[in-house]
Amino acid sequence: LAVEAIGQDLLSAIGRLASEYEHQTSFASLAFLSSPEDSALAKLTPLVLSYVEYLQGDWENHVATCELESMLCRALDPEIRKMFKMIEFQSIGHLLDVCHQHREDLQNIMLPKTEEEDIEKQASDPKLLKQAMKDVGREKITVNGRSLPPAKTLRELIFVLTEALNSKPLTLSHGKKKRKSKRSKKQAAAAAAFRGANTTTDESAVESATSTSESEISSGTEDETGASASSGGDSGGRARMARRRSVIDTTTIEYMTRRILVAASRTGTGGDSYFVVRDLFGGEDVEVIPSLQGSGGTIELIVRLASVTIKCHGRYDVYPKPFNDKCEPLIQVHTTTEETVSMQEVRSTDGHKTVLTLQEKMTDVTGNRSLSIRPALYEKVADWRTPS
Repeated sequence: LAVEAIGQDLLSAIGRLASEYEHQTSFASLAFLSSPEDSALAKLTPLVLSYVEYLQGDWENHVATCELESMLCRALDPEIRKMFKMIEFQSIGHLLDVCHQHREDLQNIMLPKTEEEDIEKQASDPKLLKQAMKDVGREKITVNGRSLPPAKTLRELIFVLTEALNSKPLTLSHGKKKRKSKRSKKQAAAAAAFRGANTTTDESAVESATSTSESEISSGTEDETGASASSGGDSGGRARMARRRSVIDTTTIEYMTRRILVAASRTGTGGDSYFVVRDLFGGEDVEVIPSLQGSGGTIELIVRLASVTIKCHGRYDVYPKPFNDKCEPLIQVHTTTEETVSMQEVRSTDGHKTVLTLQEKMTDVTGNRSLSIRPALYEKVADWRTPS
């Protein structure tokens, strides 16, 4: 299969093969009825051939399982992983105590880097894109705390993200009241078309809004806001003018849109949090599923002057087998996957004027993702026992 690690299913198949061979040859070997060479030819060869047929019959799923195992081996500490697999929790309190003791490891899990080719594949494959958009529909997407309207297509998602990034609440305040910027007729028409009845988007309007996404935007933390407000003089004025001229590059917006698709995906790279939780908290007698309480998770974009942080929050319930949605889960686990995209200002020419655009800055940590796992907060209540 040409894989780095062997998945649990294949390990089980190999174990069954070895057990079957031992069962077939143990009595004959003890009775000296056959030599090891004869046993290998008569007994082992058919078993190995059947195992090869088993691999060939469903090799794509076997490779995917092995790649998942490779990801888990790189992301999780072997001792922590072994401990969670071997330990038998006596109660919910016991599980919470163990999670608290190992919180540093559980809240700082480094996932493998996201490859650009995987992102491109998901955004270009019609089948994967359709499924990804369905997954996005289950999520609540926010940009600096502002919720985005639902989008049914990739074009609509790019449009609403552009609208959110270019909106007034995301503009960095500099202590003085700014004049309301005038929007172009094309951009206004695009916004009106998108907010019309039945939320039907006019494709031509969306294209014009996407191509003319060079509105004045700079967003940052309160500390950055205070620092900018305290600056004065001509140098401060020039800095404020430069900040107002900065725009987010269209390519960067499209990149963040593709990252949202990956973050919302329930399979592949976007499903890493589920696979890690299932590996740590799942088992033969319990099952891990996405939380059935309320809506899906939340994808949070925090836009600053020099970076964009993408956080994907999820919730997973652990149920006893066989699964029954009528009962309460044994425990609920919260996860947060975080990735930071560094930004840099680049001068570009727009007609007869020079503007500053924000583009992705490639660094050593580009594509790094971290995962934080936390059990839900539980309140300890008194156990009142009565004679009855």
